[in-house]
Amino acid sequence: MLETKRIARVKALVHNLTRWSGWMGIVGVILFATAWFWFPFPIENFRQYDASRCITDRNGEILRTTLSPQGQRCLPIPLADAGKWLPVAIVATEDKRFRRHHGVDFLALSRAIGQLAWNREVISGASTISTQLVRLANPRPRTLPSKIIEAFRALQMETILSKDEILEQYLNRAPFGSNLVGIRAASLHYFSKEPTDLSLTEASLLAGLPQSPSRLRPDRHPQSAKKRRDHVLERMVECRFIEKDRSKASIQMPILLEPWTPPFLAPHFVDSILQGKLNLPSQTTLDLHFQKLTEDLITRHSSDKAHGTGVVILDAANGDILAMVGSPDYRNKRGAGQVNVTLAQRSPGSTLKPFAYALAMDRGLLTPEEILKDNPLNLPGYQPKNFDGNFRGAVSARQALIQSLNLPAIEILRRIGQKSFLETMQGLGLTTLNETRDHYGLNLILGGGEVRLLDLARAYAKLAQAKPGDTISPEAAFLVAKILSGNERDLAVFGHARNERIPRVAWKTGTSARNRDAWTIAWDQQYVVGVWRGNPDGSPCPNLTGIQDAAPLALEIFTEISDHESKNIHLPQPPLGLAKRTICSQTGLPADATCLQTIMDWYLPGISKTSSCKGDCLSKANNPSPAHTSPHIIRPINGQTFALLSDRENPSLALEAEGSGNLYWFVNGSFFRKSNAKEILQLPLEPGIYEITCTTDEGHADFVRIVVE
Repeated sequence: MLETKRIARVKALVHNLTRWSGWMGIVGVILFATAWFWFPFPIENFRQYDASRCITDRNGEILRTTLSPQGQRCLPIPLADAGKWLPVAIVATEDKRFRRHHGVDFLALSRAIGQLAWNREVISGASTISTQLVRLANPRPRTLPSKIIEAFRALQMETILSKDEILEQYLNRAPFGSNLVGIRAASLHYFSKEPTDLSLTEASLLAGLPQSPSRLRPDRHPQSAKKRRDHVLERMVECRFIEKDRSKASIQMPILLEPWTPPFLAPHFVDSILQGKLNLPSQTTLDLHFQKLTEDLITRHSSDKAHGTGVVILDAANGDILAMVGSPDYRNKRGAGQVNVTLAQRSPGSTLKPFAYALAMDRGLLTPEEILKDNPLNLPGYQPKNFDGNFRGAVSARQALIQSLNLPAIEILRRIGQKSFLETMQGLGLTTLNETRDHYGLNLILGGGEVRLLDLARAYAKLAQAKPGDTISPEAAFLVAKILSGNERDLAVFGHARNERIPRVAWKTGTSARNRDAWTIAWDQQYVVGVWRGNPDGSPCPNLTGIQDAAPLALEIFTEISDHESKNIHLPQPPLGLAKRTICSQTGLPADATCLQTIMDWYLPGISKTSSCKGDCLSKANNPSPAHTSPHIIRPINGQTFALLSDRENPSLALEAEGSGNLYWFVNGSFFRKSNAKEILQLPLEPGIYEITCTTDEGHADFVRIVVE
């Protein structure tokens, strides 16, 4: 009877437990479903990393890495770049059933609970890669409630992310000792390799670190790291990821680390990106080969006239920066080495002239062989002169541009209009020219504004790749490039005719007032090379000129580029919108039957002016005007030195010249007096150097230089 009662009680207890467990299960399912929808998975936490900035060149070569905001070195990569061995080694050692469970490994969980109940201590864990990823993305205390939350989130996550996405996230978030986060940072730090280049032995070593990154660091605890590595290899055999013989061979291998020194390349370029001065993605346009080539050539072409040099190389097709050097020595603090002069605002000298010539050609106001006047210009408060102080009189537009004559350039600026020219330059990217036309005046064409080397080079890139409909037409761009790429140009730089190794490129120099800035921009259809030299603080550099100090470096860079490309670089063929016509060599106008001497000249049909010479050259030859007689200075004689006598008051010097018509005298570039051939003028003297020019109405001139002591 007693036994029957006991059996009845047990049955009742089982019945009650079954009933209550059923109700608890139903309640649990309801609570789980409610939590699932009320607390959706925080996918936004997984869309970004606490990552370092990794700046690379166009081919993926690392230029510099930074630390993350949390002071970590984390360089996320896609799973495809993780290599052959690291992903499978991680799976083998952290979660062998990763591909088969749905976020929680219930077999491992049951085993862990059973071991805990039997041994009264934790023998093994039940974490999966998914639950670990949840913890890495949102760290929590290691408590039972935390583990329940992590398991719940892991189940949610597996309905949103694929297994490969989860594994990729884990590989990029796992800790690997010190401040290293993710497999790329670890692979580079310990082996100076990308993950794709790791051997099985190296990958196994790294795969064992996340379990205890500090305790297993191979650079500090090599024995512990090796023991863990060998365990990873054994697990890979168990998972059938590798053969046992391969595992044994790898276990015999010692740990051979190759510590990584984070690169610090193209420093000015990278600084400009990190400082927001250049808006470029982490994989930049820079070509590390061109960068190193440029740095080497700057060292070889050192200057004792100025301690600042800046160079940019651009892809002419799109203006992309292929190389940027902001100073000869970044680490030279005394010489302002960290100043990036390619982004500094400096006077461009004569480098804007080609754009004025191109605009004038596009508007039918100029052709290459048209005759311009290189005569003195005397305006109130403004007496411009040429760089050498001389005036050439009548000169073709082609020669005026080649010789970078100032007075013809001012005439061209007047033809196209100051406002139009300024707006064109701003439209081409010279945004630092942000004052009004009245602020710059005529001096804008001679370097009266300030530009950046990078902006100027990009403006030339648009000239190099001009297309129909652009601000400057392909026809005008071609003519300017043709003028500035002739064989005679080499004589001014190298003192000899063209070296066949030098590619045929167009180039323009510039020198600012008091020799503060020396420029050269060289270009062809593929590349633009911009060179600036001077002192970063803007102080004068005696004898510094664009043609002597910037042009040789620019042309040498182009030569090296040509050698690297294994081909010569050539200017384009004439665009279809160009034609040639016969012109009078004396007037530069279309010739008629009366012209005695004619030459061929390019022009733009339907645009270039068509008014002909109409015999002007013949009438001037038969009836020479006094204005066409070149003057000859009789007194003083060129090169004379005069000594001032202490007992003589108001010392002066006689000025006398042969010639006809009006004579105009200029002293040190400033207008002195108007005379005729019968007059002798007196020039007041003080100690110094005097550059004296005598010109006619037509611009014919003579020049002498004297010294007064």
